[in-house]
Amino acid sequence: MRWLPPSLINMPNAAYWRSPEQYPTACQIMNVWARTLASMVLVWFTLLNREIVLANRSTPPALHAGAMGVLTLGFVTLIGISIGVLFWRFRKLPSSDVGRL
Repeated sequence: MRWLPPSLINMPNAAYWRSPEQYPTACQIMNVWARTLASMVLVWFTLLNREIVLANRSTPPALHAGAMGVLTLGFVTLIGISIGVLFWRFRKLPSSDVGRL
């Protein structure tokens, strides 16, 4: 994100976060969020792979619907929460900068 022009980034309070002083901070926030999201995807794929291996060990091979539902629901919930936190973080402005806008 730090190599993209600020005008291409769409976020709440864009005028504030696109300013030259705040853009590095916005990039850092997005970098941490992307790494967290990548970690969640890695954990989800690892658990999904475990379920596939367990399914293939059973006779006849079959995925357990309950486990798959819990995995998928948990993953979608965590992604929704992470997006909500990201939006909350970009909506929140430092108290000293609120009067500037």
